[in-house]
Amino acid sequence: MKHIIAFSISAAAALSAVALDVNSTAGKLAEAVGSATDAPSLKVSGSVNAADLMFIHSEMGALTSLDLSGATIDEYDGEPLLNSVAYSPAGAIPPAAFLGMKLSSFAFPSNTASIGEGAFAATSLESVAVPAGVASIGNSAFADALRLASVTLPSTVSRLGTGTFRGCSSLASATLAAPLAEIPAATFCGCSSLRSLAIPASVRVIGEKAFANSGLTSVTLNDIDSIAPWAFLGCAELGVVTFSGNLPRAIGQGAFFRDANAEVGAAGLPGTLSEVAPHTFTGVKAVSGLGAAEASSIGEIGEYALAYTSVGESVYLPAELRKVGDSAFANWTGVRSIDATDLSDLPEIGDDIFGNLDKPNTTLYVAPDMLDTFKAAPQWKEFKIEAKTSGETGIDAPPTPETAEVTARFEGTLLRLTSTFEITAVELYDLSGLRLAFIPAVSSLDFTLDAAPFSSPAYIVRIHLGPTAVHLLKLAR
Repeated sequence: MKHIIAFSISAAAALSAVALDVNSTAGKLAEAVGSATDAPSLKVSGSVNAADLMFIHSEMGALTSLDLSGATIDEYDGEPLLNSVAYSPAGAIPPAAFLGMKLSSFAFPSNTASIGEGAFAATSLESVAVPAGVASIGNSAFADALRLASVTLPSTVSRLGTGTFRGCSSLASATLAAPLAEIPAATFCGCSSLRSLAIPASVRVIGEKAFANSGLTSVTLNDIDSIAPWAFLGCAELGVVTFSGNLPRAIGQGAFFRDANAEVGAAGLPGTLSEVAPHTFTGVKAVSGLGAAEASSIGEIGEYALAYTSVGESVYLPAELRKVGDSAFANWTGVRSIDATDLSDLPEIGDDIFGNLDKPNTTLYVAPDMLDTFKAAPQWKEFKIEAKTSGETGIDAPPTPETAEVTARFEGTLLRLTSTFEITAVELYDLSGLRLAFIPAVSSLDFTLDAAPFSSPAYIVRIHLGPTAVHLLKLAR
């Protein structure tokens, strides 16, 4: 008798361990599954609703594979479920549907239209291909899915919630598509394996901490309107950051804070900024393009905004500058000259804005009628101050990247550039700010670009000299 009982128990265990393939109608999945709730794999055809999905969540904790591709999700309107949902529309995967489950693979229902908040958070999913037809994905939908390595979103997804993939530390491949307009707050925060991401051309907004502590090694920000605070905070591997197309008008506080390897503005810092917010570039490796063209609209520079970073040997302070925060320029050890000739009044300044700068050996150029004012002003008076008219170089020879003579002229359809210092890269823009061409690794004193493919009557040319200097020229064809 004992042997028979043992055999019966073993047989029952074996049945519960096999894959289930059931047909169900909405609200009846529990009946279709019966006692086999310990099954590791489930395939469902027919229809299900939110109540069925919550049954899976609460009663089938051993599931590692769930295939709903042969089923549709029907509307649910009834008693509140475990996730407090009392109504869930057809096609909706409800909030927290599979939160914390062991699922390593999942096939979506054929009519999936939305994925609710936390629906797959903290699961064991390894890859996700969201099907066409899904329009929105809720907050933290896949957050903390530590084994998730790849994800693909279709062109039907127009809205992501905050923290969609937050904490997915194994995520190495992510594919996004237009018409997505925003990468919201914390979307890829903590995705330390994510080395690269092609941001769709439709994206205009990068949300707060969207890529904080991610593994990005480079990023191109094309036609971005705004970058929220701390968007790229702590990206230790982030290297070149390039702005192109229409440039952002706002970069939030701490956006690139302590990205120690980042070289921000490979094509120059956006000349559209009215403010450099506090801590925006603190501790990055280098910020390019702090010349007259790039900095002309800046009226305020926040505390530590450009501290502990390399900005080249020469820096321009724009006419619009009215306020500089505490330690904004701290540790500018490589700066040799500051052009303040366009300042007609002293800006309001915080404490020790030039901390650790060798001011007695750094030349501060000021307008002749401001010479006495600067010489009497705290912090400013410690510089080697010289008067000059705006636009003068103030330096004779030999040429440096900042002081080199650069010329541009058209010879038919050919644009010829010459410089007394080696040209390292060239960019061509039309007058709207659209980049038409980018030629890296030029390494020449004389360079020719064929502009025949372009029809603009006038152009803006960015000529890169050395590692950080950028000369800006405007010329008609």
